[in-house]
Amino acid sequence: MPLKGLKSVLSAFKFFQHNVTRETKRLVFENAEDVEFEAIKNCPVDMGGLRQSIYKEMTNDGFSFRIIVDKEYGPYIEFGTKSKVSIPAGLEEYANQFRGSKGGNFDVLLENIKEWVKRHGLPDEAALPIAMNIARFGITARPFLIPAYNKVGIDFVGELKKTLGG
Repeated sequence: MPLKGLKSVLSAFKFFQHNVTRETKRLVFENAEDVEFEAIKNCPVDMGGLRQSIYKEMTNDGFSFRIIVDKEYGPYIEFGTKSKVSIPAGLEEYANQFRGSKGGNFDVLLENIKEWVKRHGLPDEAALPIAMNIARFGITARPFLIPAYNKVGIDFVGELKKTLGG
């Protein structure tokens, strides 16, 4: 004996599934935009290259995203270097991939510091001691991406539950 109303029940399920998919993708996209915006806003700025390199990348299915920091020095700004490294709990494995020298050398560091000194109106002779200090002790972490993710991510689950009716 066929069930009465089966077509309408199946139709309702398809409609619900479509709405859930659409709303979930919308929330993921909006949160990706919010994380991207917060990371850009929080990013330390000297000449703006790091800030300009931040962008979101959605997956093909639209259910997840990545925030890209497209400068090789981004992780060193985020986590710091040498004795000044600061890695949030749970991100140790991720941060470990950036350990060690990645092709920089003291001459490149010194040239970059000389340019920085000029931009900040400091005497040229300040560059060498600053570069030596950085080479010896590292740079302090100035996180911008992880705090952005944490700030936006706190609300995501609640928004998703609210949107999907609990």
